[in-house]
Amino acid sequence: PAETTPLTTLRIAALFHEAGLPPGVFNVVTGLGPVAGEALVRHPLVRKVAFTGSTPVGKRIMALAAETLKRVTLELGGSDPMIVCDDADLDQAAKAAAVGRFFNCGQACLAVKRLYVFENVYEAFMERFLPRVQRLRLGPGLEEGTQMGPLHTERQRRLIEEQLLDALASGGRLLTGGKRPEAEGLRRGFF
Repeated sequence: PAETTPLTTLRIAALFHEAGLPPGVFNVVTGLGPVAGEALVRHPLVRKVAFTGSTPVGKRIMALAAETLKRVTLELGGSDPMIVCDDADLDQAAKAAAVGRFFNCGQACLAVKRLYVFENVYEAFMERFLPRVQRLRLGPGLEEGTQMGPLHTERQRRLIEEQLLDALASGGRLLTGGKRPEAEGLRRGFF
């Protein structure tokens, strides 16, 4: 797992072992990518490498794997679009867009990154989509009722803030949010 988010993967491994999966079938190695990740890619007993992450790291992994002709699967820096056609069920499309964009705080390799909406249904779509976004309940991940927790690093929050400023400078319009939440319980964490 990413060095900044190992706990879920470690818990999954523990659950598999508690359920009776034999030792050695599912193992988790944590650590920094350039150390632990590179050791795994270089190890002679590893025959296949699957990686989700940045393009520069993917290039490094592919180069290392090529030395021993390991099989490689890479999912790098996806920028997944969602297209809403004029014959779409707009209620379902709005629901799918809200879940697809904000699930796991948008920190998923398959999150919707861009929305393309046919011009003739744009207003009707936004009337359905925007209220869903505005109703999302921010909070700590383990707090009941939380629908969207914090980002996992300060760097990621800073990057999103920079992207927002760039979009606004390029003529984009802010429809909701656009700043760090001010509620007391949301000051800790990278909201």
